[in-house]
Amino acid sequence: MRADKFVGILVATTMLASCGGGGSGGSSGGGSPLPPPTGGGGGGDSCSLDARKDWVLETLQEYYLYPDQIATNVNPDDYSTLSDYIEALLAPAYAAKLDKPGFTYVTSIEEENAQIANATFEDYGWRPTFAAGNALVLLETFESGPAYGQAGIDRGAEILRIGRSEATLTDPVTAYNNGTLIDLLFPSNDGEQVVVEFANPDYANPGTYQAAQIVTLTASEYSLDPISTRYGVEVFGDVGYVNLRTFATEKARTQLGEAFATLTNAGVDKIVVDVRYNGGGLVSVANYFGDLLSEGIDGEIFSETIYSEGVERNYAITDDDRIERFEAAANQIEPVRIAFVTTGRSASASELLANAFPPYYGSDTALVGSDTFGKPVGQIAIDREACDDRFRVIAFKTVNADGVGDYIDGLADVYPVTCRASDDYMRPLGNLDEASTSRAVAFVNGTASCDPIASASSGIGTRAVREDIVLAPRNATLAEQSLYGQPR
Repeated sequence: MRADKFVGILVATTMLASCGGGGSGGSSGGGSPLPPPTGGGGGGDSCSLDARKDWVLETLQEYYLYPDQIATNVNPDDYSTLSDYIEALLAPAYAAKLDKPGFTYVTSIEEENAQIANATFEDYGWRPTFAAGNALVLLETFESGPAYGQAGIDRGAEILRIGRSEATLTDPVTAYNNGTLIDLLFPSNDGEQVVVEFANPDYANPGTYQAAQIVTLTASEYSLDPISTRYGVEVFGDVGYVNLRTFATEKARTQLGEAFATLTNAGVDKIVVDVRYNGGGLVSVANYFGDLLSEGIDGEIFSETIYSEGVERNYAITDDDRIERFEAAANQIEPVRIAFVTTGRSASASELLANAFPPYYGSDTALVGSDTFGKPVGQIAIDREACDDRFRVIAFKTVNADGVGDYIDGLADVYPVTCRASDDYMRPLGNLDEASTSRAVAFVNGTASCDPIASASSGIGTRAVREDIVLAPRNATLAEQSLYGQPR
């Protein structure tokens, strides 16, 4: 797909500084910058909370996908944070199930740009979650992050106690209830430390744990591999497996290309795409991933984008801008069957990718695992550089070649085949003994008997993950939302 496509520009990087007007924008895809919204800039107090609130309201009125769903009776003086003010303004859209809290937000330009370019994070390198019985477990740890690198903490580990020191160790539920758990799990500064008592799973004896250990972790900056060097690419006979952690970095394009070189060399013709914790990110990366899977349907529609009236007004939008087509790519594969492994943490670009294939594959493509999060809409980025503010505003939605795009409650209701399977975090990812991976491989091999995914079936099995609580950093950036989960 062409790198200068408009939809890629919208979600890729900076659009334009609007603080005081002027500036220049663009993205990795090139193209014209988005004109700044009127007002909201200039003056020595332009970064005050009141000025930022004015800018937020003006930007929403200009670019929001559902302008008639912006509340008109909200007093900005009643709100002490931008996030609370945005949620009050968009409450009608949430009530109408057109949008969800957290989809439209203000973040740091500097932090987001660094994460998009390099997939850099400054934390402990883990995906924590509460499971059944309120155990705090890790769904995954990252090779270059402190948890795995400093202490060997791995997928399935249970955090028994956590604190700033051994003397202050407490159980995670208590820490959650007193409001300290998020700050313990996600540091605000490089070099911050946390003490954890944990027990790794014993993979050789499923369902059991190794002896507990107490370790001190130091937060440090690391570059995340979007595709794990341990289990990101696997070959099971003629089945290829790819696990993509995040779409929110251009680094994912490079690693996807390398992954598909491995798969084409292995001669696979069936594909399992594992996006079970992938909260989305860059549409341009989803487009490229689609290209890699599309030999035989080049030129057909990947997605159609429906833009807000404000975007239509500020751009000379053409039909070519609205339609994204599959295009030839090096190491492209023509699968006979495709399975997408998903959970309630699979969102946005993950759903966009999976939704593109039913028009061409029908019952030869399936969702395996549990229902997705439900985010058929996407954000543009409006910058206020003097304040380091990036406003990500829901300004478009996508549908597939059949016009299917209403899945705010998850993809399972609109997908041709769904296969219910548990996310067995006590086994490694990319392992044939892990329940979702096993079921996905069986589906593409034509040997699976599938129980459909029910709309509310995110938690399955005795080690079910609690989808009603998402543990993520405060004021999460696009990349952090993609990696740790969408806010509820």
